[in-house]
Amino acid sequence: MNSTNQPLVSILIVTWNRRSDLPRAIESALNQTWTAIEIVVIDNASTDGTAGLVRDRFPQVTLVEAPRNLGCPSGRNFGFRECRGDFIYCLDDDGWLKPDAIEVAVRRAQSEPRIGVVMSRIHETSVSGVVRRLPADREQPVYQASFFGGCALIRREAIDQVGAFPEDFFRQAEEEDLAIRLLDAGWFCFLEPDSIMFHAPSPVGRNSKAFLLYGLRNTNKTGLRVWSFPWCALRPLVNLWHSFRFMFTHRYASLPFLVLFNLARDLVSLPGRRSPVSARTNELFFRLGKHPTATRPT
Repeated sequence: MNSTNQPLVSILIVTWNRRSDLPRAIESALNQTWTAIEIVVIDNASTDGTAGLVRDRFPQVTLVEAPRNLGCPSGRNFGFRECRGDFIYCLDDDGWLKPDAIEVAVRRAQSEPRIGVVMSRIHETSVSGVVRRLPADREQPVYQASFFGGCALIRREAIDQVGAFPEDFFRQAEEEDLAIRLLDAGWFCFLEPDSIMFHAPSPVGRNSKAFLLYGLRNTNKTGLRVWSFPWCALRPLVNLWHSFRFMFTHRYASLPFLVLFNLARDLVSLPGRRSPVSARTNELFFRLGKHPTATRPT
């Protein structure tokens, strides 16, 4: 669907073996008040018939079948190349949008040309209705340090300038890596709570131990490659402490050893891959992480 007076928004959904959840996400994208949209689905080599379902039920959707499971960050990067929009809205396959979610997000982005990402607020649901809102205690629109990748409108110009998600993360923490690079280039992440994405977390692909390991490993990678000194050196130490804490709280005895193994491997591959942001960017990133603000940071 297109309209000459609206910038095109590509709604990008990366999916893997969530055939029962995906139709709700696509239908919510089709029912947006913003009419200049295209919908792109990247199927990460699902084995449950997802691709066939999309072809049969949603012929107006652009379906691209990846040759293997690329994971979420690389899957989205793969999808970016298929999207034609001035903005790309990344939508989780087990989420769905309020009808005006895209319109509200685009209007916010249009109000400030240096906003690179507009994040919708997540209303997490169960059979009893909305059980919590994320981020918690953020009822007002604010500039913030990072964003959640499954409910975010990204300005094409911004990622064309700084690059997309890191290709070697597979899952977890890719947003922080992109967010700090955007900030270093003068782009901001913004939370728009009136743009709402509902989310009923699917059990498919969810693993709490993988969440912990990939989260710690990948934030170490971001710290080593992108953070300025001395924060780049301190980040692995802090994460190692977290790994010992999680070892007890989550009964994950091998976690510290896996984090150390991955850290050693990343240190070996670090030469030539380090491209740190400025110390000022690092300080602003930390400040926005602790204290989001309604006024544009300077």
